[in-house]
Amino acid sequence: MASLSQFFSEDHAGWVLAVLGGSFVLLTALHIAVAHTDQPLAETLIDTILIAGPGFGLLYTGYRLPRTEIHETVYPSVVKWSLGGLGVMLGVVGLLILNPGGSVDRPVRALLIATALGSVGGLGIGLHDARAQTRAVEAEQYSYALEQANARIERQHQRLESFAGMLAHELRNPLQIAQIYHQQEQPQNEQAAEEVATAHDRIEEMIDILLITVRGKSATTAVEPVAIADQATDAWAAVTTDTVDGELVVETEETVQADAAHLQYLFRQLFRNSLEHGGSDVTVRVASLPDQEGFYIEDDGPGIPEDVREDVLKVGFTTKADGQGLGLTFAAQLAEAYDWTWTITESATDGARFEFRDVDQVAPEQEDEEEVHRN
Repeated sequence: MASLSQFFSEDHAGWVLAVLGGSFVLLTALHIAVAHTDQPLAETLIDTILIAGPGFGLLYTGYRLPRTEIHETVYPSVVKWSLGGLGVMLGVVGLLILNPGGSVDRPVRALLIATALGSVGGLGIGLHDARAQTRAVEAEQYSYALEQANARIERQHQRLESFAGMLAHELRNPLQIAQIYHQQEQPQNEQAAEEVATAHDRIEEMIDILLITVRGKSATTAVEPVAIADQATDAWAAVTTDTVDGELVVETEETVQADAAHLQYLFRQLFRNSLEHGGSDVTVRVASLPDQEGFYIEDDGPGIPEDVREDVLKVGFTTKADGQGLGLTFAAQLAEAYDWTWTITESATDGARFEFRDVDQVAPEQEDEEEVHRN
């Protein structure tokens, strides 16, 4: 049993086909050598085609099999089909020979032709079946590889989420201590004290942004109706100075469900991008989309070339020598955390335009009801 199993193994399948094909070629030569004295030339040619032809086909397939796209685990199936075809034809011709009422002229010749054709016929069926099995094996392997890749991604995401939570916890503890002591200490320089307090607030904000970009919107419990115009105005005041200033035009009364700090952070990052590339005379516009499915932010600066619009979202991509390439990355991740669909396109003045859709909007009547509940 072990030897038969080894005979049909993938390591020997090619050799079995090659030996079978070589046997038919050899038997053709022996048959012609024995019968050549009284066999017409045309009949000899036919025998060569019908017996040696399939033999060469089997011989070539045995040589080529390891070099085809067929998976090695289904090689034995090809051999079994070929031997099965040989066995069927051997049985048919054998029954015809043993049939008392029938007659088979030159049974040896009939057996050689029938078994050769049966072998190559079974080979054809076997190759077709093997290709189908190969596709099934490859699909199974792909499915397994996909499951493994998903499992690795899930493990990496869990480690990242765990790291983000740990980092946020470790940062908040010393930050809270610094804030407490800063509040208790009588400042000698009011402006410096304000700068320190602002820095503390920025660190706190970045911790929140870090958590939401990793965990999604579920990381915040401060989602509430937020007026886009208010947050845009506050963000503009935070990023403009006496030396870096432009013009902000707000043309929306839209209210959305979000964390006010997150929405303001989004505006600050995009406003900084406009100011850095458009200069102090840049005009930035915040308005609702015509279809009322969201809002957009655009400027009249140099814009973002179409061939780099995907690159600007990558961590570290920047066109400025002293830039860090994180602003647009964080803005994109924050929008995705809220399941907002966003695109980069061109404004009417050839500047940059950022469109945000699938935003959770608050209807005016809903906003009034929630205001009553809060009061």
